[in-house]
Amino acid sequence: MPMSEGFSFYVQHRAAPQGSKVLDHGKNGKPFMRESSAGVKPFRTAIRRAAQGPGGKTAFHFFGPVVVSIEFEFLQPKSNEDVYPTAKTIGDIDKLTRAVLDGLVEAKVIDDDSLVVGLESVTKTWGPRDGAFISVRSAAVPSHIEPQSSVDFGAYLDSLAQESPGFAGEEVTDG
Repeated sequence: MPMSEGFSFYVQHRAAPQGSKVLDHGKNGKPFMRESSAGVKPFRTAIRRAAQGPGGKTAFHFFGPVVVSIEFEFLQPKSNEDVYPTAKTIGDIDKLTRAVLDGLVEAKVIDDDSLVVGLESVTKTWGPRDGAFISVRSAAVPSHIEPQSSVDFGAYLDSLAQESPGFAGEEVTDG
């Protein structure tokens, strides 16, 4: 796929997974739904601010399908000797990605996360600080793929008819 117009930025904030909603009750006893992770809203706000820059206006807006790449960085605790950040407290990569995509919508980089037609690369690594490198680019229009080979079934049937008497409905006679 050819490279297309793109936009990249860094979010310096600990990534938080956007998972399920939980039922909670307000002070008045009225039920409401909230995110199960308290860190999701601040993370999405950090994405919006990083994408908009100091002026508070979205630096780049995509119209149409996009491809997204994300590299989540986590500060490795000294007590942790794991090669990759896989602790349950860090979150599943799919839920982390969901938070980023919704953050891109909040930042008005994309109109809706349904416009994301590809995740080019999504990784979790240890880094010097908590954050995420995010890249968004227009999805290139795929070229039409020609079939590897085509079979002319008419010619194929004619050749079979010549090789095998009776194949094409002809009567076979002994003699």
